[in-house]
Amino acid sequence: MVKVAILHQDIEWSEKQFQESFSKKNIEVEMYDVRTTSLDELLKYDLVINRVYASVANRNYPDNLKTLELLEELENNNVLCLNSALTTKVDYFKDYAAMMQEEAGLITPKTRIFRNAEEAKEISEELGFPLIMKRNTGGRAVDLRKIDNESELDQYLSTHKNHYGGDYILQEFLTSSLPYDYRVTIIEDQLAFAYKRSLLSVNEDEDPWLASVSKGSSRELCTLPEEVLDVALKGAKSIKAFYDSMDIIVTNEGPAIIEHNPTPNYSCTAEEIEKSEQFIDEVTEIITHYIN
Repeated sequence: MVKVAILHQDIEWSEKQFQESFSKKNIEVEMYDVRTTSLDELLKYDLVINRVYASVANRNYPDNLKTLELLEELENNNVLCLNSALTTKVDYFKDYAAMMQEEAGLITPKTRIFRNAEEAKEISEELGFPLIMKRNTGGRAVDLRKIDNESELDQYLSTHKNHYGGDYILQEFLTSSLPYDYRVTIIEDQLAFAYKRSLLSVNEDEDPWLASVSKGSSRELCTLPEEVLDVALKGAKSIKAFYDSMDIIVTNEGPAIIEHNPTPNYSCTAEEIEKSEQFIDEVTEIITHYIN
């Protein structure tokens, strides 16, 4: 029988649901906390499913680095990892994700790491305002800022401290031509489902630009325009994702991938749980077929 492990940090609803879904298929799954597990423990398994979110960096960045190292070592020892170390690297490092998208010929914000105020000033001159500043590793809109001018950049740089240990980035600000973005989920080169998410204003005097359910965006299931679906399929393929949830906006130049989420979380709220359970069951069904 195929032996499956789930690598996690804090156990959330999704991890429990994955375990239950595999159990229905008579596949036993063991949970391993990245903070305490070792390579030797995981080498006993045929498949390791990574559920250490990029947003874990918000509370313990070294756990993301350890996760990536474990996945690389597991693959070197011929253990199948979903998602792979390559895909997880895209998940954990936004500058690397941007490079991969540019190489694939896809529209994505120009992204630059800065490590001091001087580098930030040089990047702002290169990319121009407005800019997006955020953690290179992280999620759930923590430390995300829209910077509209040099004065705001100076203020942010003078007051902001690095509280998580990783790098920060400045990104080109891309303007959406629609009042919403798309969250598109692909499984093994096929569309699973997609949401529209309303754009929010962070300040009273600005146009809506941020899509974040945790910050108050509304969302609804939708049918994707063909051009958005095409970009999503190419995006997932370019990072070799088994499954991936992408944030995509439509610009005047076409659909742009704002962010990849190859280790997405799922909701257990009353209005979301049916779709979330359906998705996880679909993922486990494909994985079961894949490993057998």
